[in-house]
Amino acid sequence: MASRAADDQPAVGRDSLQPEHIGGLIVAPLPVAKGHVHFDWARFSAVTIGYSVASPPLHRAVNHQFRSHLMALRTLRKKGYRRLGLALRSSFDERVDHHWIGRFLADQRRHKEADQIPLY
Repeated sequence: MASRAADDQPAVGRDSLQPEHIGGLIVAPLPVAKGHVHFDWARFSAVTIGYSVASPPLHRAVNHQFRSHLMALRTLRKKGYRRLGLALRSSFDERVDHHWIGRFLADQRRHKEADQIPLY
């Protein structure tokens, strides 16, 4: 049974899951960056996917956005594109701990200023 926590985020009731039948929990990405999941974790082993869960501090499995973006930029440059830009909602970049913008800016520093396009 879900309840509401003090910050009006849904909280999972401790009686809604039976730990003796569950080997572990995988917490899906949240729709917002730096989100909090209110739950009594004492009886469970848990991990999360992505960077959006800030609390509790869980082990996580993530796509390596920095590396993925590098591969995309290299592919475009091999195809002859020089002036590459990035249009991205800040909320999307926040959810991946700013890895998209970080890779983009690192790439821009390696190329001529005339080929650089400001972030949009």
